[in-house]
Order: sequence, then structure tokens, then C-alpha cells
Amino acid sequence: MTFENAALAFEARSIAANHSETTIRLYSMRLRLFGEYLRARGVERVEDVTPALIREYIGGLFERGLSPFTVHQTVRILKTFFHYLHDEELIPANPSTRVQKPILPELPFPVFSDEDIRKMLDVCRPIGYLGIRNGVIIQTLISTGIRAAELCTLNVDGVNLRDGYITVFGKGRKTRVIPIRAEFKGDLVRYLAIRAAHLERCRLLGYEVCENAAFLTNHGGRLRVHGLTQQIGKIGARAGVEDARSSPHTFRHTFATNWIKAGGDLFSLQQILGHTTLEMVRRYVSLAAADIAKKQQRYGMDLLSLGRRKK
Repeated sequence: MTFENAALAFEARSIAANHSETTIRLYSMRLRLFGEYLRARGVERVEDVTPALIREYIGGLFERGLSPFTVHQTVRILKTFFHYLHDEELIPANPSTRVQKPILPELPFPVFSDEDIRKMLDVCRPIGYLGIRNGVIIQTLISTGIRAAELCTLNVDGVNLRDGYITVFGKGRKTRVIPIRAEFKGDLVRYLAIRAAHLERCRLLGYEVCENAAFLTNHGGRLRVHGLTQQIGKIGARAGVEDARSSPHTFRHTFATNWIKAGGDLFSLQQILGHTTLEMVRRYVSLAAADIAKKQQRYGMDLLSLGRRKK
């Protein structure tokens, strides 16, 4: 079987399994790049792929300067791909079994400070629909920890103001119920009323609108991840945020870190974030501990300085 046909069979399997479009595109892109590497070495049939070829490809990714996280993700995809082929008896042996995943460095997650959040909300002063929308987006991200794609696919009928929760569609098409703070409900009520007026205005102007999307564009369509990422980047730049990358995912890191520092339990955090294992959650624990130790050290130095001034 050619590698190209094997990749098409794997894509058909992903579609049949109802994987998200984002996941299917990611897997297809990584397999296409690996297929180009194989063809450059004269390997056309998937049965001829060896562990040595896979390791050589991985080493080449590091040499090109790709991050350990990107390479790690690529290895995971290749392992899933070859496991599928072997499980379906399309290849006699799985060449990725003995290929190890690269070790990921324990890098700290960048998080927003309370001052960063305040400045970004100040930038989103309630002027027009987009300003109000952006302010509510920031409050939603920082108070729920949802992913960018989950926020963009959030529907109006997924917002339950009476019982205080939102329903999002996470990875693997899994739904997740996430509580919202009581003090945030009032802002959501006002926003949804303004959103309805904006939607009607766009409809009267002849734009193709998205009736159920919670967060709309200027023309009434559903806000997409790329547009959200651009908006957060612009807001962060205008607010002068410097110590953390202004991206939707940084809000997720900030939410998780604040949860741990406030004494929240790991299992509840795992459920809220939608992680299948505790591995990622434990990394937030390490980050929170490091942040607390840093603040304690600074606080101790401040007390020391104060004591010296009193003498």
C-alpha cells in the first residue's frame, strides 16, 4: 500500500470517528509532510517505513529549529497513524513502537497578572458592539479557562443564566458543562441583549448572520479562532501587556494557575479544563508553587528592607 493511500484511509477513519475538522486538518498536514520526506528518500510504500526512518525524520525536525512541543505532537500523530495501520492489518509490523517521544522541557507557562487583566478590560471600554463583546470575551476566558475554539463555538442556547453554567464543545466533540461566576451573570445578560440588537441590525443590512453564535463578528457571522487570536493580540498590545503573550491560551494558563493558588482541587480543575489525564494539571501545580515561592521571596526582602529602615 502506498503511503498516500494509507494516509487517505486514516483520514477516512478520522471522519468516520467524528473527529473535529481542526484535528483532521492537523493530522493530514503532519502526515503529508512526513510523506514528502519519505518520497525524497525513495520510499513509496508504507510497509517500507522503518524505525530508523522515523527517528531520522524527527531529528531533522529538531535541526530545523522546531520546538520540542511541535516535534512531540508530530511523533504522537505518527504513532497513532501506524498503530491504526497495524491494528487494521494494513502493515505487518508497527515501525513506531520502538520510537520514543522526545522529552518535553519543564518550561513555565506565561500568565497574566491582575493588573494585565484590568488594563485589557479598560481597553475594551463599552463603545459599540465589538468593544462590549471583547470585554465579555476576556471575562469569559479568565473566569472559565475554556479553549479558543470552545469560546468560538459557544452558542447562545449553551448559556444557562438561570443555573449559572455554559456548555461548550471540547476536543473530540465532547461536551463540557462549566460554571460561571454569579457576579458575571449581569454582564452576560446585558451582553446578550446588545448582541441580539447587533444581530438584527446586521440582518437588516443584508449580511449573512449566524443566529445561534454567542460571539459575533462586525457583520453578524460567527467569530472564528483566527479572528479571536488577532483581537486578543491587539488588545494586549494596546494595554501594554509585556510579561505574557497576549493570546487566548494564556487566559487558560492564568485561570488554571489562579485556581491552584486559591486552593482548588486538581480533579475539579481537570474536569473544567477538559483534560483526559492529570499530567497537564500537575504542570500547573508546579507553576503555581514556583510563583508563590517567588512572591514569598520578594515579600521577605521587602520586610527585610523595612526592618533596616526602622533602625
